[in-house]
Formats: sequence, C-alpha cells, structure tokens
Amino acid sequence: NGQNLYLDNLEATGLYQVPLSAAQPGDVLLCCFGSSVPNHAAIYCGDGELLHHIPEQLSKRERYTDKWQRRTHSLWRHREWHASAFTGICNDLAAASTFV
Repeated sequence: NGQNLYLDNLEATGLYQVPLSAAQPGDVLLCCFGSSVPNHAAIYCGDGELLHHIPEQLSKRERYTDKWQRRTHSLWRHREWHASAFTGICNDLAAASTFV
C-alpha cells in the first residue's frame, strides 16, 4: 500500500539516523528482506553481534556478517539512549544464549 511503517514513524518516536560506521550497542538496524524497503529490525549488541526475532522462532543473537550487512538499510539511535543502559541486557544475553 506504499506505506513504510519503519521509516514513516522512527523520528516521531525519538530515533534518529546515524552512520553505520558509528554503530553502538543498543542501536536499531533496519534491514530489507526480499524488499527494497526496510521490513525487519534488529538491535546491534556491539562486538559484531545483533539480536533479532523472526516470526515463529525464538529471538536470537547472530554475528553481523556479510549476510546482514548486505541487507542493512540504515542504523538508528534513540535520542535518550545511553550505552550504559544496555550493559545489563548484554550480560543477560551472554549468560542465557549462544551464537547461531
């Protein structure tokens, strides 16, 4: 229907676009899967890792490999984000999950 719900609403929710080269833990990666517009989001965890959820699967961490880099549309950060706020989440992920 011509709508792009990600791009049409990100700025209104406090996110702003940043260069991929400036990625920090907690940033949001928008990706294109079989589409020319973003239709999937992932959270960049730092150290070349991302966290995402595919329908009918559990959320999982993956390496930010060429597969993901080719599909990455843009990177976004919340204007009130602080990297230190992501430490607890990363610690929980490290304790509870493994790489795929």
